[in-house]
Amino acid sequence: VVIEGHADEISWYVNYISDKGLLYVVRNGGSDHQIAPSKVVNIHTKKGIVKGVFGWPAIHTRSRAKEEPPKPNNIFIDCGCKTKEEVHKLGVHIGCVITYPDEFHILNKNNFVCRALDNRMGGFMIAEVARLIKENKKEVMMFTKPVINNGIYDDLATGWWDQSSFLNILETGLQPLRIRYIKKCLAKAGIVNPMSLDIGCGGGIIAEDLARISRSTTGIDISKASLETAKQHALESGLTIDYIEAYAEELPFSDNSFDLVSCCDVLEHVNDVPKVISEISRVLRPGGVFVYDTVNRTLMSYLSVIFVAQDFPLTRFAPKHTHVWHKFIRPKELTPLLEKFGMESKEQVGMEPSLNPLQMLWTILKVKYNKLNFADFGAKAEFKESRSKAISYLGYCIKS
Repeated sequence: VVIEGHADEISWYVNYISDKGLLYVVRNGGSDHQIAPSKVVNIHTKKGIVKGVFGWPAIHTRSRAKEEPPKPNNIFIDCGCKTKEEVHKLGVHIGCVITYPDEFHILNKNNFVCRALDNRMGGFMIAEVARLIKENKKEVMMFTKPVINNGIYDDLATGWWDQSSFLNILETGLQPLRIRYIKKCLAKAGIVNPMSLDIGCGGGIIAEDLARISRSTTGIDISKASLETAKQHALESGLTIDYIEAYAEELPFSDNSFDLVSCCDVLEHVNDVPKVISEISRVLRPGGVFVYDTVNRTLMSYLSVIFVAQDFPLTRFAPKHTHVWHKFIRPKELTPLLEKFGMESKEQVGMEPSLNPLQMLWTILKVKYNKLNFADFGAKAEFKESRSKAISYLGYCIKS
């Protein structure tokens, strides 16, 4: 039995905050941009509701001959702030949910009027069915799309440099390939001693190697706990790296700031891939290099990255929803996106472990039964370039 109640108009999301403190939004569901201008909204934050209003030029300032209709890309919300910093102080950030505070009305005594009334009726029906199922102790099988758990990078933040943590696989298993590839790409582009940015730096594994070949290195991440680990390890290693808490969708840097941007094992974790790519292009100087790796959305990636690594009891070693399959990105989806934002794709190559599947399975079992730590596991399975992109791939672009 399938129970369905639709919800066309759900909300808006904060998608971008301008330097002047204006909020640009994207739809969640079928919210109507045509009726948005001048409507008061509730912006939901951890500090509580923040009021705002969809702004629109006054009628006497608009040209009737060239009057532009409201569009998703030209409507904005004013919450009374003059700068981005003021907006952040209110608790508003990218991803905040925005709703209308409209009320229920009765017209002519018997006509019920309310914003998205049919949506609310559908939601009520589903809630009632769920209540009755619970009260009658009925067993049902629920199918929902999994949500990625980026919170693990706070919970396991001390594990980046710990050989007994699964996060340390990145240092011994993936980092040797990544830094070799980055050096190769810089050489091809003729860039020496770059100003470098690592997006989604975590505990600083990539950033530290970048610091050894760069005149300045910056790392950004949304995990405060991971950034603290990164800062402490850089201090112990005698490296100068500027670590900043920031979202990839809203990089706090001026245009053309960096010669090199790296973004490894990150694109499949973000909420808005096109926005991240546009921001990377913005902060990268013309002729600069963008290096990335990510996971392909294939049956092979599901079996290895989801089933074996996270789900199957005999082999799982990563927390549930470290990755979710529907957020993986196919090369044919990523390449046009890179080019759309002015970055010429130069190369994409596959990534695969040096062990064959049977050797990989045996090594995982040794880790499960404490015969091998994660650092040694990574070293044995060290990733290499491959012609096959069936699981993961890496590549680089040059900004036009």
